[in-house]
Amino acid sequence: LLLTAPFGRFVDDVAIVERIGHAPGLGVGGRIFVGWYCRNIGHVRESLEETERAYQLDVLNPMSANLVGLARMAAGRVAEAVPVFEDLMARVPDMSFPVANLLRARAFLGDWAAVERLLDPAAKHPLREFQDGVAFIRAKRDPTSENVGGIRSALEAHARKTGSVDVSRLVYAAHLGLVDEAYRTAEAARLGPRGAADDIMGPDGYRTGLLFHAGMPELRNDPRFVPLCARLGLVEFWLATGKWPDCVDEVPYDFRAESEKARHAPIQDFGF
Repeated sequence: LLLTAPFGRFVDDVAIVERIGHAPGLGVGGRIFVGWYCRNIGHVRESLEETERAYQLDVLNPMSANLVGLARMAAGRVAEAVPVFEDLMARVPDMSFPVANLLRARAFLGDWAAVERLLDPAAKHPLREFQDGVAFIRAKRDPTSENVGGIRSALEAHARKTGSVDVSRLVYAAHLGLVDEAYRTAEAARLGPRGAADDIMGPDGYRTGLLFHAGMPELRNDPRFVPLCARLGLVEFWLATGKWPDCVDEVPYDFRAESEKARHAPIQDFGF
């Protein structure tokens, strides 16, 4: 997953991905990478197809299992992701990724009893760097002004403190109704890591895949989504390749026209 930069160089990276995809005897690792990369450029259906193939090649591979669960969730097939995460938790109990992902899946299904079981301290499920995500789960379950306000305050405080923001924070905030706040934060902050101890970890840290999650369309349903994607290098990729994201005909505005307007918008310098 480290063969390509988190974002900003999609046009350059596509050649690497295509070489991997056409390699003779493409195995689990190659298919995992291709499927994961497709999700980052908004090709959610293709991502699911590739990731499912990788999973079927080796259902015991923890990485392919975790990523097929994420690909199913991104495609809106949340219920089908649950047994994958549950099996992974049983097989690799010290792995925090499946716990955090199962929490989100259960929340999107509205299975709050299961959420509480996962959060029960007695269960001792590891969340580690995903602990901050619990506030989102709580606010989704009970979107009171206090809970949603806490998400708003945390988003703004993090941006003030660090000068940066991960796109996942923007997606979660927008999903809770904080669309304007998410875009204001994005406009004032750096989109990416800063090389500090509290940078987000994991295969999706500072990646763009969550922008295209089927269950959280709020950010991309706003025309400001396209300029945001331009800063990330995605618009340059879509225009150069004609490989449009799945959402191109799903959003309530002319995605291609907005992309053309953003053609010359500068890509943020990410330092890698």
